[in-house]
Amino acid sequence: MLRRCRNERNIAENILRFFIPCLIYAAISVVVSAAGYLLLPVIAAHMGIQNGSTAYQKLAVEAVLPLTAVAAAAGIPVFMRMIRNDRIQREKTGTFEAASGRILLRNRDILLLVLAAVTACFFLNTLIHLSGIEQIFSGYKSTSEALYADGILAELLLAGLLVPLAEELVFRGLIYARLREWLGTVSSVLLSAAVFGIYHGNVVQFLYAFLAGTMIAWMMERYRTVKAPVTAHIALNITSVAASEMQAFTYIYASALRSAAALAITGILLASLLFLIKKPHKHEGI
Repeated sequence: MLRRCRNERNIAENILRFFIPCLIYAAISVVVSAAGYLLLPVIAAHMGIQNGSTAYQKLAVEAVLPLTAVAAAAGIPVFMRMIRNDRIQREKTGTFEAASGRILLRNRDILLLVLAAVTACFFLNTLIHLSGIEQIFSGYKSTSEALYADGILAELLLAGLLVPLAEELVFRGLIYARLREWLGTVSSVLLSAAVFGIYHGNVVQFLYAFLAGTMIAWMMERYRTVKAPVTAHIALNITSVAASEMQAFTYIYASALRSAAALAITGILLASLLFLIKKPHKHEGI
């Protein structure tokens, strides 16, 4: 007989509930990508681009972000329905401090989340740059080029808004919240952040996503509403897009002294902002 866990489900049920959101998102992404790249030769021919040419390769790279965004858009209603069902179940069972009321984030909360995310973007990027890991694992470069190949408006809309919304519904709204019913806070934060890092597919992005995911999951723990991590993740991605397009990181990385100063300043500021984030008196259910 399987042992019951703290949420009254057995271990097998908890593991299955943990993996289901990952598998659904992966399946949607695979189907969308396969369909997109099957259509790519047709689209290229219509545009007068020869298969295998440099222009065709460029078109294939530019398709990465739109296809990722289409998968995100397709998954959002599915994940919102799953979160709603989980919330109803928690309200019935009282697991994970099911909320008695629903509230919006206050202006102060939103401001702190956004400022913390903006600061974290510069802190984490500078930390990774100073670590030298980008030079060891070169796979990140091709991924970065694909993400920033579609123009700033597309990047802001797709990478800055649509994709982080879908990712937060999956990784914090479902995976973290389900882990939190089963495990303690620390284990849930770290495990959900690790899965978030693995999802990004290369070592450099794993490190960035793991650290960012740890911070964002902690925000979820504080506010107990998926709106908090969605707000932070959108701010984080928009900052990354804007800073990259404006060459802000290039300016910071131009000298070791400037990079070290940026790391120290943003690190202190980020710690201060996270300290100021208070647990609200009332929560919205996750």
